[in-house]
Amino acid sequence: MLFTVLLIVIGVYLFISYIFPLYSIFRQTLIIEQKDFSLNLPLLTKTIRFTFKEAILSTLITMPVGIICAFIFSRYKFPGKRICMSVISVPFMLPTVVVAAGMNAWLGPRGVLNVLLMRILSLNNPPVKIMNTFGIILFAHVFYNTSLVIRMVSNSWTLIDKNIINAAETLGARTKDLFFKIILPLISPSIISSALLVFLFDFTSYGVVLLMGGPKFRTLEVEISYQTLQVFDLKTAGVLSFIQILITLMIVFGEQKIKTREVRFNKIKIFDENMKKPETIFERILIITVIGSVMLMTVLPMFSLIFRSFYVSGTDVSRNGLRAGFSLIYYKNLFINERNSYFFVSPGKAILFSMINAFYCSVLAVAMGGLICAAARRGHAWRFLNSFVLLPIGTSAVTLGLGYLIAYRKMMTSPWITPLAHSIVVLPFVIRTLRPAIEHLPVSLGQSASLLGAKPVVVFSKIEIPILRRAIINSIVFSFTISMGEFGATSFLTRPERPTLPIAIYNYLSKPGGLNYGQAMAMSTFLLIISLASIFIISHD
Repeated sequence: MLFTVLLIVIGVYLFISYIFPLYSIFRQTLIIEQKDFSLNLPLLTKTIRFTFKEAILSTLITMPVGIICAFIFSRYKFPGKRICMSVISVPFMLPTVVVAAGMNAWLGPRGVLNVLLMRILSLNNPPVKIMNTFGIILFAHVFYNTSLVIRMVSNSWTLIDKNIINAAETLGARTKDLFFKIILPLISPSIISSALLVFLFDFTSYGVVLLMGGPKFRTLEVEISYQTLQVFDLKTAGVLSFIQILITLMIVFGEQKIKTREVRFNKIKIFDENMKKPETIFERILIITVIGSVMLMTVLPMFSLIFRSFYVSGTDVSRNGLRAGFSLIYYKNLFINERNSYFFVSPGKAILFSMINAFYCSVLAVAMGGLICAAARRGHAWRFLNSFVLLPIGTSAVTLGLGYLIAYRKMMTSPWITPLAHSIVVLPFVIRTLRPAIEHLPVSLGQSASLLGAKPVVVFSKIEIPILRRAIINSIVFSFTISMGEFGATSFLTRPERPTLPIAIYNYLSKPGGLNYGQAMAMSTFLLIISLASIFIISHD
């Protein structure tokens, strides 16, 4: 009886949060009256072509950088290796608005590089004009996804048994043969799997393209948003979402199939002999050049973001009554309605709204994730649930936001809509965190406590919760962080009177003026600090 109730609760949640919104998009797309709608094929073709173009090029650039770094991390021991890996892994967990703000603070017209060059060369206009170009989109995607390739490929590379290499060398195999005939076949599943995931994240990229590419670059995500929020053409947006769902789900299932093959193939012991200290000058130069370049690419945007949130440049002074130099003025103005506007919502309130949404999202996602893992552990529904809960990974946040807008258009003022959408976005990651811990719960402890007279509530609170404490904390922190920085679905669901932090950052970056720019940098720095703190908590044993 209890298990049946559990499945009903899970089913209702999944239906409300995921199935019904997607069904609403399909209904909007498939039930079309000819007199009301005509498909713009040139627009559709152009959008799909550009989406594939930017995703393929971004993947082709990201993969070599990630594979070279993975080779170094899986082959060599060097001072500061763990710190380097931790720093390089940070961008993948950063919200897209923080990445965009960091790139803007580094390379934008008001960025650190241009401010420095204008001062040194005595220029009136910024010499570096890379924002709103196709190149900055590709660069941001490489910045965002390189750590994913490094993690996946280096883990696979490290698993290779040293005895296989030694045996091949004893039989006279050359270095080239070792790589192409032994190493590459062993790591190729992880390379293909990481390439598919990178392509998926680039294909569904929204915040990076919108914030850094400007209005002239439109992927499927951006076009869906434009057709919905600007043109109010839900039917065209539905068609685009339908196409995107089909493509992304094919990628997700392909990646899962390859990943399964990799797990079956690499049943190998881990040997420390795989690691060695760099011996030749070439090896030392390779490590310093590659790792140093990637570290610099990772650190500079974050440093520039923090620096620019405290520094008032000369270009910001003229019209805002600001004084050049370091100041807290941008942070102070987050809570001030300078123009006394009746409709003004301070960035400080946007931070508060984001934290409230993130709290509700964390509670809901962790509770439902725990129930799903418990149901999978005690019943035979896990095979179905395991496949189903992966579907949100292959559904972009923009598509999900459109589904909520269509399905719950009469309930958009409810404060629960945004946390509900966020919860289904983070649910797959919560389950991946909780499942191993729940599956390895010692059954004997609960049985022994029950035999001694302990009630199920006592067993749960006194035995199971303390064992699961670390996994639960990580899930809560992870959910909270993702919800705080979620931009895609939120851009469809947020109300003008309840903006979230990413929406506020986007709005302030879109406005002219040094004060607006500085406030966007201050809000982005706040979000960056939350993300870094979350990464530290999750990675701290």
